[in-house]
Amino acid sequence: MKALVICVLAGCASSSSVDTAKLETMDYVIPSGWTSRVLASPHGSMVEWTPERDNERKESLVISRVANPALALERNRAYLTRDLVGANRALPDARFGAASSFLTRSGLRGLRIEGSFTPVGQAQRYHRLHAVLVDGTSLVHVLFTGRELDRDQIDDVLDGVRPGA
Repeated sequence: MKALVICVLAGCASSSSVDTAKLETMDYVIPSGWTSRVLASPHGSMVEWTPERDNERKESLVISRVANPALALERNRAYLTRDLVGANRALPDARFGAASSFLTRSGLRGLRIEGSFTPVGQAQRYHRLHAVLVDGTSLVHVLFTGRELDRDQIDDVLDGVRPGA
């Protein structure tokens, strides 16, 4: 019931069940039943979420928040786009489309790119959505990766990111 109330208050697009989490001053939602582990990052805060059980689709969600006042400026959007596209197209056997702009329900502006790649040592392709949201002078990276991606979960997470204080 708590997750459903949170989803209604957050304005989630689907009926997926979500929980809330916090990274520094930023609130966000994650799919219910997923567990986290903090990842080491010299540039900011980073956490990885994976389904607690039955991860046959090899899904993961990584959220990081990095202070980057220069790239957070609207006038530098072309540089941010170039970096986002370049980072994803550099993955092994990458097939990514163009980056597109979007706006979350909470008013955060962002860029997103979707595609697929084959991880080193793997035979099967993985799908990825990489979104970058601008939160003040910080960039929030949201990376969904898996053999299959759940569009409702992606939409819930992106719309559930709330600006930091």
